[in-house]
Amino acid sequence: MGRKLKIVGIIALAGGLAVSGWWWGVRDKQPSELYKTAVLERGALQASVSATGVLNPVRQVQISSQVSGQIKELLVDFNSPVQEGQLIARLDPETFDQRVRQATADVDAAKAAALTAQANVAQALAQASKVQVDLDEALRESKLKQELIAKNFISASEADKAEAVVRSQTEALKAAQ
Repeated sequence: MGRKLKIVGIIALAGGLAVSGWWWGVRDKQPSELYKTAVLERGALQASVSATGVLNPVRQVQISSQVSGQIKELLVDFNSPVQEGQLIARLDPETFDQRVRQATADVDAAKAAALTAQANVAQALAQASKVQVDLDEALRESKLKQELIAKNFISASEADKAEAVVRSQTEALKAAQ
């Protein structure tokens, strides 16, 4: 008898579940509100459009420039219509100004180097001129000592010293030139 009772209980439970499922299904199909009421208001009409997918422009133009750099000011927005010759963006001129300043500094440095080289040349010419004067003096003294040797007024070693000074001054003049 216990087994029959269990089967009857299971059948009764399944029937109860079927009836409650039907009741919830019928209840959801009935509309809860037939009409919606609101207060009448005056105002501007608003139209809205919604779409899904990708929007593409009717006409797309690639824009480029002859120079590149950081953009300082952007004068148009994305997908804005533009006209030929219209200014679109301004580049930051600081990088170009820096290059001009660097080039000016390089020119000034080159001018300074040229002036230094000219000063060095002038100094070398002055040195060569001084050596030439010293050489002329040594030649005159050597000639005088040769005359004094001929008259036996000085020793030959004095003439040799004067000749060595002449050779030394001749080499110094070659180095200075």
